[in-house]
Amino acid sequence: MSGAPVDVATGPVEAISFLPDGRLFVASSDDGRATLWNPRTHKRLADAFPEEEGSVPVARFTARGDLVIENVRNTSRWPIDPESRRCARHALPALQRRIAGR
Repeated sequence: MSGAPVDVATGPVEAISFLPDGRLFVASSDDGRATLWNPRTHKRLADAFPEEEGSVPVARFTARGDLVIENVRNTSRWPIDPESRRCARHALPALQRRIAGR
């Protein structure tokens, strides 16, 4: 996209996926919505897809152009080492201790 940013959600955006030909993109966000957009006009093309209460949608296009929306109830975020671009596995024991309150 070029020009001004597109305000696609009221909460943090979890994923953005473009159609293989770039004509559309779908944005999924923590506000429980997945919305379809035209990147050239910055216009939302339809109302948000139905949401599943208590879940976060993760929307993506397949290589064939099919839209897939998965509703996730639990998510985990893992720290990534910026230099190696690998999951910082050494952080896992400390994270587990912090979660357990030790």
